[in-house]
Amino acid sequence: MKKLIVFSMLLFLAQFVHAQTDALDKFMSRFKGKEGVMKMSFNGSFDFGNDKTQGFNFKSASSKIKGVRLFILDEKAHVQNTDFQSLVNDMKRAKFDDLMTIRKGGDRVHFMGRETDKGYTDITFLTKDDKGGAFLMCLEGFFTKHDIENMTKENKP
Repeated sequence: MKKLIVFSMLLFLAQFVHAQTDALDKFMSRFKGKEGVMKMSFNGSFDFGNDKTQGFNFKSASSKIKGVRLFILDEKAHVQNTDFQSLVNDMKRAKFDDLMTIRKGGDRVHFMGRETDKGYTDITFLTKDDKGGAFLMCLEGFFTKHDIENMTKENKP
């Protein structure tokens, strides 16, 4: 009986950990084969010193990043608002908290993460512009509340 309980817990944990991947894979499958879609994955550390992210402080958490997944959908992919909102809703159903949301005109930004007893895991940035393009970045690792605060705090020059 004890082995059955342990096995059940392992299956549950495996499903729980892959919930982010499932939501993103479901979203990306809608755009499979379309022009203007790019997927990239990196394992290990990642340097956030470029112009796109210089307004936010990722450096404090960079040593905790174990992997990065990027999904870039340009305007040719034409991401509908309903598709994007469906992704956000799927992430919420997978126990991701919407840590920060920015809406400006047709542009949308969601900063999401899942809180566990060890801290936050699987930090995800979801952005969509009013022209139909989208950018999704997933950071895999364990992050503290302080790391999250630094990521969302805008650096002033």
